[in-house]
Amino acid sequence: MARRKIKQKRQKKNLLFRLAVFCFVSYTVFVLVDLQIDIVARRNELNDLHIKCEEQRIANKEAERLLALGDDQSYIERIAKGKLGFAYPDERIFIDTSGK
Repeated sequence: MARRKIKQKRQKKNLLFRLAVFCFVSYTVFVLVDLQIDIVARRNELNDLHIKCEEQRIANKEAERLLALGDDQSYIERIAKGKLGFAYPDERIFIDTSGK
């Protein structure tokens, strides 16, 4: 009878130990999968940023090339007025605020 109780206690402890190990392994697998998904998302984001950076470098080289020519006054004026908001001192600029 005493042996039977000892055996039952061991089986309960063994079951609890197995359950704890199973929970730990499940949690670890879940965390690793979640981290792997995050890593893939960050790599994709980094690749997109590299592509945007390269596109901007190309645009900068083109702008430097155009500025190096220096004789295209109308282009420089168009960029200064359109993108930078510059104007001549005696020039009046009207802005349409109707939203059309």
